[in-house]
Amino acid sequence: MLIMYKLKGIYIGLCYCGNKIGKPALYLDVYGCNRKCNYCIQNYFHKNDIYDSTRYITYGINELLFIISEFNYKNIIIGGSGEPTIQDFSELINILNNANYNVIIETNGKKYSKDLELCDTIIFNIKTFSAGTPYTKRDDMDWYKSKFDKCIFTCTIKNMKDIDYLVDNFSDYDLWLFLEFDELDFNPYLEKILNYDNWRICLRMDRILNLDFKSVHNKRGDLNGRETTSISSI
Repeated sequence: MLIMYKLKGIYIGLCYCGNKIGKPALYLDVYGCNRKCNYCIQNYFHKNDIYDSTRYITYGINELLFIISEFNYKNIIIGGSGEPTIQDFSELINILNNANYNVIIETNGKKYSKDLELCDTIIFNIKTFSAGTPYTKRDDMDWYKSKFDKCIFTCTIKNMKDIDYLVDNFSDYDLWLFLEFDELDFNPYLEKILNYDNWRICLRMDRILNLDFKSVHNKRGDLNGRETTSISSI
């Protein structure tokens, strides 16, 4: 059976946390999610950009392998603004593993998938007050943490309620925190965050350096009907 993947697109970016932080990566921006977070790009429009939340691109596995092979990026991130566990990426991940790629999967942890067992790194996005969805439960993350030794836990922080929830439930976790404050003065937030040596303030280097995610969708046109069945020679 031919497996097809629904993606919002494929983009060049940087690893934003973990031991590969700052390294170039190819993002497979997954379409669809089992949550609806307030700050997610799939749910709102950027100020200067029209984003169609219903649009997606369907890729066959051969198309994806061809596109990945055209770039010298060994870090492949499956997730982006969507939830990968609602699709089956196992065949793709297995092929990339055999070709010595570093496969990173981003998930909210709401749905378990065996795809998580195949990846080099799992990034769990903890949801708190500002997400506008049910909070991430400590018990759920404890289960994943006990099952995998390759977990990274992140959280988007937009107000003090987010920090308070993490303090009450995840103060002993190694957390990567993304600060997205509307206020100009966020020293009170930093003072609370810096009480925990195991918390890291994570800066989006692509935004700081003003690097836009660049779509590589045009590479799809280079296929010209060719079938690509292996990338083991990369």
